[in-house]
Amino acid sequence: ALGEVGARCLMSFHDSDHTWACLSEELTNLAPLLVDGAVVAVDDANLHWTQTNIGLVNTFRKKFGWPAIDPSKLPYEAEGEIHWRRVSALLNSRFERVEHLQDSYKDNYADDAYFSWYSTEFREKASLGIEVPEHLEHRFDAFRVSGLRG
Repeated sequence: ALGEVGARCLMSFHDSDHTWACLSEELTNLAPLLVDGAVVAVDDANLHWTQTNIGLVNTFRKKFGWPAIDPSKLPYEAEGEIHWRRVSALLNSRFERVEHLQDSYKDNYADDAYFSWYSTEFREKASLGIEVPEHLEHRFDAFRVSGLRG
């Protein structure tokens, strides 16, 4: 819609279905609309789902008492490179300069009240693959871009 009205984008925040198929499509379509110095932020950038958020699917399956889906048994590659790395690569392919921004979350996530307040929920999410504990510092990532390539 931004492109249809001739608008440009200064900042975007991506928090959709947490699959690379969706995220890469959003970023690819948004790239021409980003102004020099725009910030692209991604929530749950520590995930790695390609086409389907299997962690979320398995959450609902568990609520129904159904067995979890094993991603390795699907007819497609369900898990890929962690999203923040893929976002960085995609942005670097589209822009001359990409700066991976430092944020306070990376310094403080271990003390985030979320993990103590929702510890039971977090453990369950980790067991279902919704959260990736060893990559928690990248649960949020942001990049500054400039110099859109042809």
